[in-house]
Amino acid sequence: MGREPGTVLALVERQCEDRPEAVAVELPGGGTRTYADLRRRVARIASAVRPRLSAPGARVAVDLPNGLDFCAAVLAVLGSGAVVVAVDRTQPPPRAAAMLGAAAPEVVITDRPGGPAVAAAPGSPAIVDLSPAREDPAREDPTHGDPAHGDLARGPADPGAPAYVIFTSGTTGTPKATLNTHAGLLNHMLFIRDVCPLPDGSRVLLKSARSFDAWILEFFWAFTQGHTLVLADEERATDARYLAAELAGRSIHGFVCVPSLLRRVLAMLRRTGVGTELHTVISAGEALKADLAAEVLTATGARLFNLYGPAEAAIDVAYHPVEGPRVADPLPIGRPIPGNRLTVRDAAGRDITRTGGTGELVVTGVHVGLGYAGDTAATAARFGTGTGGERSYATGDLAYLGPDENFYIGGRVDAQVKINGVRVETAEIEACLSRHRTVADCTVQVTRSGEVPVLVAFIQADGDAAPESEYINYLRGLLPPVMVPPAYVFLTEFKKLPSGKKDTSALVYPRGLPTVTAADFEPPAGPDEQELAGIWEAVLGVAPIGALDEFALVGGDSLKMIDVLVKISESLYPDVFGLGVTRLSTVRDLAGRIRPAAD
Repeated sequence: MGREPGTVLALVERQCEDRPEAVAVELPGGGTRTYADLRRRVARIASAVRPRLSAPGARVAVDLPNGLDFCAAVLAVLGSGAVVVAVDRTQPPPRAAAMLGAAAPEVVITDRPGGPAVAAAPGSPAIVDLSPAREDPAREDPTHGDPAHGDLARGPADPGAPAYVIFTSGTTGTPKATLNTHAGLLNHMLFIRDVCPLPDGSRVLLKSARSFDAWILEFFWAFTQGHTLVLADEERATDARYLAAELAGRSIHGFVCVPSLLRRVLAMLRRTGVGTELHTVISAGEALKADLAAEVLTATGARLFNLYGPAEAAIDVAYHPVEGPRVADPLPIGRPIPGNRLTVRDAAGRDITRTGGTGELVVTGVHVGLGYAGDTAATAARFGTGTGGERSYATGDLAYLGPDENFYIGGRVDAQVKINGVRVETAEIEACLSRHRTVADCTVQVTRSGEVPVLVAFIQADGDAAPESEYINYLRGLLPPVMVPPAYVFLTEFKKLPSGKKDTSALVYPRGLPTVTAADFEPPAGPDEQELAGIWEAVLGVAPIGALDEFALVGGDSLKMIDVLVKISESLYPDVFGLGVTRLSTVRDLAGRIRPAAD
């Protein structure tokens, strides 16, 4: 196989050549596959994909569960000069369909040829059908060609060609598909290799959702350095208990996590008293607080890096090695990753970086992507090209350069917010909510409950408003959990400014807002959790209730908590009031309190 400079594939190919018998992939069930297995499987899938591509740069949807085939398919698509569109199976079907509509793949690699990804892709995409049995790399499969003739690192001729699509929230109610390049991806992984190296034989956990570009960092952190990529169960990847057990039980050395989830994982490790072998922790996606950073450093002994980057650039553009254990807020996002430049600009577009003033952070350099697929207006509004051809992207984040030469983030210039590391445009939620039959007008605002951002929906009803549970159910069918407001305020009309716009400063927020953030849906496990979930559904009018749904985020309040406890006392555990429950967290937590008391 020849080595093609300019892509990460050459780095992965080198590992396949140098350590063919090393474990490349550890499956969710515990089986392993070597780098030789991975290389053979890449070749088979690539030979099925390439004849179906109309031209270099065509987009290919990878709709597969975590497994060898998923890993090999990503590499095969990139090696074929095509663009990876990784399908996030945890998204609500309408939003997943909107994502595929925006990305417009012409090929779908899947193990479910009659499934929703194929149906949602516009046009008539070609299908590469991978059955679960084909995960065995020793299986002869003539439809996938001769593995001896594959070329993992062929890739595109132009390093500036697009490599992958990642999605971000859109103001029109439809997610935006951002295109990022091979050159940016390669530059980032060379930086990670130099700054965040892991010892030989290390293990990196692949747990991030495919709609969040952290999965690409996890994926190539392992494969470009010749380590083992440990695949998590996608359905449990936001469950702090599960992740804590994975870190300890599967000897994870490299871990990427958003701070809100990282805090919960550390709490579970502390509660269970188990140790880890963590070597490097990368925090990204949200502001990292000093107390959490100090706990990572003292509780795990791992190196800690705070990374920052928008989806419109190749994963990250700035980094800060957090050194402690004494650290103080605010923690910086640090300095630009080599190959990129950060500037702060005022409302008139003037560079005010060196003044120390606060303005919009603009990224210029190799990591900046190519814009939004199929949306030239949005691309023109946020992306620019300098006289030397360098691309720039206006992030919408407010920032300033501190006297320590580090950049600091401090808010947004728009209504965008990050929840659990997910970038949320409130306009997308408003666009979905406004389609409900009872909504004449609405706005979704962001407030804070302690350190937690909380979405509040203000609704002017067309006639009688529906129960809160109806709006929650409705939005949960269209949006991921983090984008569903837990609080609703009903107005007879909105006060208006002289311009005719809503006067959002006149809105009154409810009391008792949640102090937690939403998690992805996980079905209740076992009879106790299932019975409790049924009780919550009956009281709240929201279904389905997952094991990790926070009571306050699915319409719960203090009065409904009493109703839940009464029903529990009538059917499941008569002495529940004796437990001294003062607030309800999740079904799983409540089951954990009831079970020992009932034994």
